[in-house]
Amino acid sequence: AKVTAIALESRTTPVSEGYAAYRFATPWLALNSENYAKYKSLDARLRPGFLEGILAANVLSLLKGVGMRASFRVMARLGQHRPTSVICNANRFMGLWGSFALNVTLPDHVGLGKSVAKGFGAIGREEK
Repeated sequence: AKVTAIALESRTTPVSEGYAAYRFATPWLALNSENYAKYKSLDARLRPGFLEGILAANVLSLLKGVGMRASFRVMARLGQHRPTSVICNANRFMGLWGSFALNVTLPDHVGLGKSVAKGFGAIGREEK
């Protein structure tokens, strides 16, 4: 498909009322090799919280990349999720499929995490 137009929308604050629900449309590559080692060493009950911290950091990085700053603490809540094996640049990574919620409003199709330029980490709003 050929892009024929781009519509830009400007907001002064990306904060949402409460939490907005999202899902990963493509696998989220959350973990670099250092964080993967930390993740694997954690008790299974602590892993979701670890991933939530990385997800919040990914959102902050995205906001910074588009020239926005959060004047509040960005919070992420990981919902149902499952790991998947992903090959990128001839390397195997752990990707994640699943749902999550943020106290930030983001547009559909934006990417979070590693290798977003290759299509990983694309998100979409969950239907209520």
